[in-house]
Amino acid sequence: MSSDKLSEKYELSQAKTLLVVQPHPDDAEIGAGGTIAKLSDAGSSVFYVTVTDGSMGTLDKTLSPEELARKRMKEQEDAMRLLGVRENRWLGWKDSEVTPSQHLRNQIMRIIREVRPDVVITVDPWLPYEAHPDHRHVGMMASEAALLAKFPLIGSEHAKEGLNAFSVPAVAYMITANPNTFVDVTNTFERKLKAVQAHVSQFGDDWTTYRSLLTSHAEKNARKAGRTGGLFEAFKVLRPAQLHVNDDAENE
Repeated sequence: MSSDKLSEKYELSQAKTLLVVQPHPDDAEIGAGGTIAKLSDAGSSVFYVTVTDGSMGTLDKTLSPEELARKRMKEQEDAMRLLGVRENRWLGWKDSEVTPSQHLRNQIMRIIREVRPDVVITVDPWLPYEAHPDHRHVGMMASEAALLAKFPLIGSEHAKEGLNAFSVPAVAYMITANPNTFVDVTNTFERKLKAVQAHVSQFGDDWTTYRSLLTSHAEKNARKAGRTGGLFEAFKVLRPAQLHVNDDAENE
C-alpha cells in the first residue's frame, strides 16, 4: 500500500462488517447507536464485544452485582435488537477492574481474526480527562489488537483454530475529543435514543435529562461538521498503520 493510501481516511459508509468493542453495556449505543443502525439498515453486519459484565454501574445498594449483571445483559440484548446488531460476545471481565494485558488483547484479537471486520469501533483511550479505567484500557487493548492482528506470529495459537492473521482496514474511535469523521444520523437518531433508553438500570431515573443531553451533543456534532441542522455522531477514524510511530495522528 502506498503512503498516500495509508493516510487516506477510511469512509465508514463502506464498511460491510463492523466489530464494536465496548467496555460496558450501553457504551456502543451512546457513542455510535445512530451509525450502527444506519449501517445495519444498509446491509452491514454488526458484531459487539462487551468486555465487562456491567455489575458495578449502580447507586442502588439493594442490588447484588450478580443481579445487576443479569439486568444489564438483558438490557443490552434489547438495545441490540433495536439497532440490528447480529451478535454480542461477552468477555466477562468484572466492571471497573479491567487491566491492560496480553490476555485481553489476545481475546479481542481472536475475535477480530474470526469476524474479519472492515472497521473496529471502540472508545477513544486518549480521551482527555477520562478517569474510568475500563474505558482507557479497553480502548487501548482494542487498538493494540487491531494493529497487531495482521502479524501471524502474534497470537499464533489462533491458527490452530483456523483463524488466520487479518489486516484491519480501519479503527473508528467513538466518544472522542478529536473527531475527523461525522455521520448524519438524523434518520436513525430516535432508534439510538430508544436503544439507550433500553438500558433502564442506567437511564431509568431521569430519561428526559439524558435524552436532552444526547440530542444536544448530536446537534453540537452537526455544528462541528459545518452543518446548520441535523443530528450527527463523531468519530476519529484512523488506519492501523497510523497508530504506530506517528507523531501527527492527532491532526489526521
